[in-house]
Amino acid sequence: FSFLRHHKAQITALQETSCLSTRESTWWTKQYGGRAFWTTTNNRARGAAILLHRDLDSYKVSDVVLDNNGRFVMLFLHLPTFL
Repeated sequence: FSFLRHHKAQITALQETSCLSTRESTWWTKQYGGRAFWTTTNNRARGAAILLHRDLDSYKVSDVVLDNNGRFVMLFLHLPTFL
């Protein structure tokens, strides 16, 4: 995650994460330092994640769709209004 933190990507989509459990995804999320949404799989294939930089904490996530087969993550975000 040092590459992602260094380049300060606001939203990052990952594929082939091979994340096996909620415990593992929680550990990776702590390492990242922002919000993250993961699919988990029962083997070391598939897996997807969306990472939101901590600068986006004001963005409200209204819905999350996680594929049971670990193939995709969808987020529905409400962006803040700027005047």
